[in-house]
Amino acid sequence: MAAVRETFEEAGLLLARRQDGSPLVMATQEERNRFGRCRQALIKRETAFSSILETEELVLHSEDLFYFSHWITPEPLPKRYDVRFFMAANPVGQSVSHDGVELTSHVWIRPAEALRQYDEGKIGMVLPQIMTLRELDRFRTVEEALLCAKKKHVEATRTKMAHLEGRYVEVMPDGEVFHHRPPVYSWPDEKD
Repeated sequence: MAAVRETFEEAGLLLARRQDGSPLVMATQEERNRFGRCRQALIKRETAFSSILETEELVLHSEDLFYFSHWITPEPLPKRYDVRFFMAANPVGQSVSHDGVELTSHVWIRPAEALRQYDEGKIGMVLPQIMTLRELDRFRTVEEALLCAKKKHVEATRTKMAHLEGRYVEVMPDGEVFHHRPPVYSWPDEKD
């Protein structure tokens, strides 16, 4: 439920269905406005996600959301994460709108284009995002990616930090070395 709630809060997409199993399609402006007010109340912590689902007579369908990857930051970085990536198709009739807090902008581009922009220094990303985009770039369609995710067994990926050529790099479990552009990690002072 947390992944669905976060998607609604941050991106404005509500991955839920009507109680009869039909998709939630925000077909009218009144409906879009009503769900926009629900979203703002959720962001401001004025309501609970479960209350919105109950009031709107919606249910979550686990078959609409697919667990895709799990990343854990290497120790002893000062900023740590334990992040899980999920995948879903954009619900019909819903449009992305960033919340301006956790998600400050958005753009629809193919994975290869995002990776190219990262390589050119136009956008910043961290390793889990980059590796996820590399994996997504193998698919021609959303349906192909969702089918793969549906069958995928996910294990946590734990990278390690290493000192190479005067800077710290992240090393994948298979030994691939990743140089951040620009460096996103500041390493604590080494002690002898």
